[in-house]
Amino acid sequence: NITPTTSSTYKYLQVSYSASDGFSFGSNNNVFGGEAFFHHLVAFGCAGADYRIHTSGVKAQFGLGLKDPYYANPDKSHGIVNFYNAGNMNQLSNFTLVGFNPDARNILNAGPSVNGDAGYGVKIGTSYYPDGSYAGGQDNVGLFNSLIAAGMKAGVVIEGSNDYNWTN
Repeated sequence: NITPTTSSTYKYLQVSYSASDGFSFGSNNNVFGGEAFFHHLVAFGCAGADYRIHTSGVKAQFGLGLKDPYYANPDKSHGIVNFYNAGNMNQLSNFTLVGFNPDARNILNAGPSVNGDAGYGVKIGTSYYPDGSYAGGQDNVGLFNSLIAAGMKAGVVIEGSNDYNWTN
């Protein structure tokens, strides 16, 4: 878990086979309000979300998320989850999120069964903690020049009752 500080820069980070989220940006009370910069991030084979953002003011560029079909949590293994950030807009650009094709690792149908549900590529809005408690539903995010490919339950899902301005 990274609790960003104002005007901090984090670069060239990789998380592999995390039992939970790859990168979790935020603080315990979901308050931040400054800006932090992240670039060149890799989340490889993480069981939870590759990138979970529960703060505001995150600016991230050049992120890669790759799922492993043998290690993904059912229905919780999303690429990016953005929630509970009513402050400064989170801006993410140049992200590549690759779900998985279970057949690619098990072409002979031998070995353990794989999880065929990698979750969503990008999930924005209402979210819940693993214990089922409500985690928030405000969102303020921009996702630019990014690719979502292969094996995701849905490319982008927007949940909640917020009004969205699709022209900006």
